[in-house]
Amino acid sequence: MNNRMYKDVARSRVTGLAAVSVLLMASLVWAAQGRTLKVTVNYTGNDEVSATNAVFVSVWTSPPVGDATGLLSGEVVRENGATVTFENLTASPVYLVAFYDTQGDGIIASGMPFGAYGADAYGTPSAIVVGDSQTVEVELSFDDTIRIP
Repeated sequence: MNNRMYKDVARSRVTGLAAVSVLLMASLVWAAQGRTLKVTVNYTGNDEVSATNAVFVSVWTSPPVGDATGLLSGEVVRENGATVTFENLTASPVYLVAFYDTQGDGIIASGMPFGAYGADAYGTPSAIVVGDSQTVEVELSFDDTIRIP
């Protein structure tokens, strides 16, 4: 093998190794950013949580106010005390809100009871910080006190 061929083979191997290294690092960075939020939901209002009257649990990028807020994810709870898991959240902090479906039609509407994690007297939720590669577990309990206007 002459000197020029040796340099070309070596360059190809280094380039291939560099490409593999970049792909591995990218996958490690993506895995490291996986944020998980586990939420146990307890509705203590006047009705029962069921397949018909479910609880909609949602995770937001800021406290939900109108259409300008970014919904990250949503899940449905059909059994009181159930836990739902939100994986690979792309933001932190996040805000957690739940609605009880009083009509059983799957439509979030005025008059529905709702709860928010760490809510103040007006129902504004507290921030939940979920770090990279972290799993945070919280409990969200609510009743019929606060309703959608």
